[in-house]
Amino acid sequence: MKKTHLSILNNTECERHTYICTGIRACEYLHPDLQNMEHTRLTKENWQKIIDLRKENSKDSKQMQANR
Repeated sequence: MKKTHLSILNNTECERHTYICTGIRACEYLHPDLQNMEHTRLTKENWQKIIDLRKENSKDSKQMQANR
């Protein structure tokens, strides 16, 4: 936790927190490419990859459910 002041709220004192992801739980049917994605922010390329994999997996209902 870091103390700071927020100028848009008339220099009100605030606390800044940093969180670290410790992982996620995923369905056994989740596409391996999605399971192995690593990122610190979501880019247009990452989002497009997710969309493409969802379309590819929509043929199999279990895969479709897992990739929602």
